[in-house]
Amino acid sequence: MKYTFALCLCAVLFGGCSSGFIGARGGAVVTLAGGKETGPVVNSTNRIGSVYGVTVGGRFNEKVGLQADATIRSSTIVQEVRTAFYQNGSYLFDGTVETSAGIVEVPVMLILSKPVNTNFRPLIGIGSHLGFRTSLSGTIKGTITKIEGEGAGQTAPMSEKVVASNPSDDPIIGVSAIVGGDYRLSEDWSVRGELRFQHDILNDGPTGFQIGRSSSNPVVTSELPPTRLSVAVSLVFAL
Repeated sequence: MKYTFALCLCAVLFGGCSSGFIGARGGAVVTLAGGKETGPVVNSTNRIGSVYGVTVGGRFNEKVGLQADATIRSSTIVQEVRTAFYQNGSYLFDGTVETSAGIVEVPVMLILSKPVNTNFRPLIGIGSHLGFRTSLSGTIKGTITKIEGEGAGQTAPMSEKVVASNPSDDPIIGVSAIVGGDYRLSEDWSVRGELRFQHDILNDGPTGFQIGRSSSNPVVTSELPPTRLSVAVSLVFAL
């Protein structure tokens, strides 16, 4: 239902366009501001993510148009954790919790552009995006050291992967802005390069993974990074 609504909205918006394009888009995503975190986190790092999908667009006239994308974006945060926990004895965990998520995202933007010569057209755009988290997994990796009792001081490796298969129904809503340009390769084909800024106003809820199997053990949580910058290239075909 949520994807049908997004497609219907795009169909209504593009109904008044006199010309259009469709193409494939791919690029990299860099986090500018991380989400909220809780638990015994010493440090955290957001890895460079990827984005790929389909882009469509149309122009109302020579200068004003629309662009909409249907993309899949990846997001990974690595949290360094050091904490005590209980599991048939007291232990110290020293390692990392790596959380990876996949997000389906549909940005719709108003595009302003003006050709400077036969082949190149710079552009700027602003709009909003709607997204949903479709996958989530966490990997807990490090060492555990027994703190007290028999075997105190002994260390062993720990590695556990947890997969949450259910997608989230919480929407991700925010603003998107781009600056870029189209370079014409032929009558029908063009390459579009863009730098895109995105900020989530409404974010997906926090996700958490527990150290050890007891319900009283520490939980490490994180939110999807709300602010990011992406660099992408699209190969588009004129309609």
